Amino acid sequence: IATDLRQKVYELMQEGKSKKEIVDYMVARYGNFVTYDPPLTPLTVLLWVLPVVAIGIGG
Repeated sequence: IATDLRQKVYELMQEGKSKKEIVDYMVARYGNFVTYDPPLTPLTVLLWVLPVVAIGIGG
């Protein structure tokens, strides 16, 4: 997938797209994981808090 992403970024750059336009395209096409900076949502908070709670309950 990395090769495909690099190729698409190159194509978009050749079309004269800005960095923001390229990032927006990649996020729309592949999701937030491509930025390595996912937005803070209730689900991501739950994914961070749940293991701590489980460890606390498990002792």
